[in-house]
Amino acid sequence: GRKSFSGKMLDLKNVVSLVGTSSDPFYKISGLCYQSSNESDVGFVKGAAKVSNLEFDNAFFKSSKASSSVGIVAKNESNGSSVNHVYQNIIVSNSEFSGYYAGAVLGYGSAYISDISLKNVVIHGGNYAGGVVGFFNAENLNWFGAAADYAYSKFNIEKIKIVKESSFNANETYFGGIAGYVSQSSQKDWTQISIR
Repeated sequence: GRKSFSGKMLDLKNVVSLVGTSSDPFYKISGLCYQSSNESDVGFVKGAAKVSNLEFDNAFFKSSKASSSVGIVAKNESNGSSVNHVYQNIIVSNSEFSGYYAGAVLGYGSAYISDISLKNVVIHGGNYAGGVVGFFNAENLNWFGAAADYAYSKFNIEKIKIVKESSFNANETYFGGIAGYVSQSSQKDWTQISIR
């Protein structure tokens, strides 16, 4: 069954790279489960991080707290610096995410995101829910410089389900296959997208 493993999420204060090994294209992490009724940010990691070459299978992350952020990366925010949030070459399969802001890769925040594959993923959103990102804060794109030209490409999404989570009292809902909501214009094209 699904159990709560309190205190097991990585809470990053500085930029950290979480990267799969060079000998294998991806490092696979299976069976992660974390749920909470009193924590706002629930996922594998929260804060400033570079996450790449990782595969997540059979993950379950849930927060029933109001305004919670849930995803592999629960939440990142600008701290006034040029911190790079980079999420690329990530595979998520057979997994489920539930929160007010919910996405398989990022619940709430801004990032360079590319080369993402989702298969058999369920997203339960309170107000903002997307296959890849729940709430995408596009106003912080100046963090990424030239790299942002390639920021939103190569999404392969197969068999995802996005569901309104009725336990959240949200008057309006924003749901999407890639992103639930994008604040401001990203001024970049989202390209090479396959949704089946």
